[in-house]
Amino acid sequence: VEKATELGVVAVRFVSFARSERSPGRGTRKRFLRVARAAVEQCGRSRLPEVTMDHELEEIEAWSGDHDETWWLDVHGDRPPRRAESSTRALLLVGPEGGWEPEERRCFREWDLPCVSLGSTTLRIETAAITASALLLAAP
Repeated sequence: VEKATELGVVAVRFVSFARSERSPGRGTRKRFLRVARAAVEQCGRSRLPEVTMDHELEEIEAWSGDHDETWWLDVHGDRPPRRAESSTRALLLVGPEGGWEPEERRCFREWDLPCVSLGSTTLRIETAAITASALLLAAP
């Protein structure tokens, strides 16, 4: 949440996937908002990102309809994420540490969501999210 805020991400949503490590605790959202608030102050942003918890897989289809572009990140993707235009509302799905389940992959394909990759190395979720976000938000 801290680094995503610094990069300019406008929302961080935590989805419960089949291989998600655990459900966030009761105070997790409050803690993440404190971290985001401090990051906003540190980097001079004017807007606190939205941080929401406990979403389900099915919500992603509706979210993708609200965005100009949606990608899901996986080592089997055929290209890296590319910089989004400044006016583009982009959604990036970063999976759980254990990877996507076949049912989740099937849903993404059924919803026509392109798969992107950061290469063949399996990254920790935090590293993957920040790296991909930086590529999407990089200045021209």
